[in-house]
Amino acid sequence: MNKTISINLGGFAFQIEENAFELLQTYLKRIRDVLGESEETTEIINDIESRIAELFNTDVKTSGGVITLEAVQEIIKLVGEPEDFVFDDEAGTKEKAQQASAQAQVPYRKTLFRDIENKVFGGVCSGLALYLNIDPVILRLIFVVAFYFWHPVVVIYLILWIAMPKPRTPAQWVEMKGGPDYFKMAGGDAKNSAYGSPRTASSKTAPNNTYYSRDPVANGLKNSANVVSVIIGLFLAVVSFIGLITLVVFMLFQNSALGEIIPDSRFIYELPHRFLLSRDISVFSVSIGLLAGIPLLSIFYLGLKLIFRFPVRGIALGVVALLLWLAGLAIFFYQSVDLVKSYNTSSNVVVERELNEFAGDTLYINTLKSSPAFRHNQFLMNVNKIDLYHSYDGHLIVQGEPDIVITTGNKLKITVNKKARGANKDEAGRNAEYTEYYWQQRDSVLLLDKYFSLGDQALIRNQKVTITIRVPENMNVKISPKLKPFILRNNIEEDKKASYTTTENSVSGTSTFNFLVLNKNF
Repeated sequence: MNKTISINLGGFAFQIEENAFELLQTYLKRIRDVLGESEETTEIINDIESRIAELFNTDVKTSGGVITLEAVQEIIKLVGEPEDFVFDDEAGTKEKAQQASAQAQVPYRKTLFRDIENKVFGGVCSGLALYLNIDPVILRLIFVVAFYFWHPVVVIYLILWIAMPKPRTPAQWVEMKGGPDYFKMAGGDAKNSAYGSPRTASSKTAPNNTYYSRDPVANGLKNSANVVSVIIGLFLAVVSFIGLITLVVFMLFQNSALGEIIPDSRFIYELPHRFLLSRDISVFSVSIGLLAGIPLLSIFYLGLKLIFRFPVRGIALGVVALLLWLAGLAIFFYQSVDLVKSYNTSSNVVVERELNEFAGDTLYINTLKSSPAFRHNQFLMNVNKIDLYHSYDGHLIVQGEPDIVITTGNKLKITVNKKARGANKDEAGRNAEYTEYYWQQRDSVLLLDKYFSLGDQALIRNQKVTITIRVPENMNVKISPKLKPFILRNNIEEDKKASYTTTENSVSGTSTFNFLVLNKNF
């Protein structure tokens, strides 16, 4: 068993194996020998020790908490060879040093992680700040202000919390800090702030290997571009993610029994079932899923790329996505053509009944009180003079306005003519048959509904309902003003020249109201 000793490194106490300590001492001495004796060399050595101590505080120790030889070897591999900390102005020497560096090091790039050691909640803001090279306080203030004006920003924070991993290995810790450049920072600035600007060695010919800072203007522009890139990426990722979730829920909602049982939202499930058969809904869902899902996935991928800056894996995935999108477009076009064909044929269902005889010579036509199901609260759309509403209890209400024709005839009759379209005679007949219209006779009063509705078995296919009332020549007609918008006056005038006057009547079975009196000139 190797002997362990206690050391102090970068202000932290560690237990380390003796052979591991000797390797670490040799490594630090080699760096000092390469850089030469100077105040800046001491500063750099102290800075490197501080960073090695940070790595020792990560998952590099054994289960007993002792730093092993393997852990030190891994740290040296991450930090790099001593020759990597200085470059000569002479091209040959510099090229040689770069070649040695390429052979000795695994290439690293700055990667986005949650900085769990400087966290307030999940380390998201501190991790973003490291990645963008800005103060984490700025991002925290942005999130607080954004939350005050827009509470859903919490969702963005949670998505980032899930998407951003925490560093678990020394290599990931180095990637979070910025790669090998993280170990080549001037001691003063770097130790005072974890978000200081990296510096690079200039040359051996410069006095004491002086370090110089980057162009502040270029650095500021780069940081600003990084911030804008992340903000745009966040926006694209969040919007596309919400769109994808909505699309998936909608597709599941439409193609399962779930859509029938969710309270107050059943109309979303019922809406496509009023236009399409179940088999067509499934095919349309697949096509819409491809047409909308592929672009949303692409936008989500772009958003993540702007945030995490991972490399593009090639065009194969893009080609597959394009082919799937084109397949969805082809399916959608085919189904759309099939939907147009479902309007090819028309059919009529005619129901005719003689009205009961009554005492008197005047027929009163009034409105029938609509069913409570028609007490809708939100208009959705109009399709070929058929209105769709969202009812209070979450159901879909489909209704249209009938046409009323009053003409003369030998007997007092009412005819309800229901017309609809379909792909063939059977479908058109079914759509017409399940078009529902209600009327009722109470002695001399004929009560007509102001609307017709569609049963669950009927698809919306240009339904029309015409009510024809035939009145004997010796009978007067008085009509409620509420029905005036539904009366086809042209038919009346063409049959018998007529005019409307207003009178007030009280009739059994009706309330007192003003009637429109049809005066027929025989």
